[in-house]
Amino acid sequence: MPNGLRWSDINKLTWVEIRDEEEGPRLIFKQKKTSGQEYQYISNQARQLLGKRKRESDLVFKGLKYGAHFNAEILRWCMRAGITKHITFHSARHTHAVLLLEYGADIYTV
Repeated sequence: MPNGLRWSDINKLTWVEIRDEEEGPRLIFKQKKTSGQEYQYISNQARQLLGKRKRESDLVFKGLKYGAHFNAEILRWCMRAGITKHITFHSARHTHAVLLLEYGADIYTV
């Protein structure tokens, strides 16, 4: 769910942390690295891709794995797309931040 979240936060995300609010869907979660409370709106499309809500304590992404094998798969996707730069899950966070800035988000939002 690539909206700039760290792997560690995506891996532990539960359904109670996904809120369907009048202003739009958002995540309210405690960051694993800093223990800080985060509030982040997500697009309606991202929310739809998450699918039907499960029990509050259920993980949103069950069986998610990370490691060299999965970074290699990202690399294969990039090669098929003609991207020659070395890409990892972490670098996708940086791409997300740059795109936010290019589309007019202020630095505090990013």
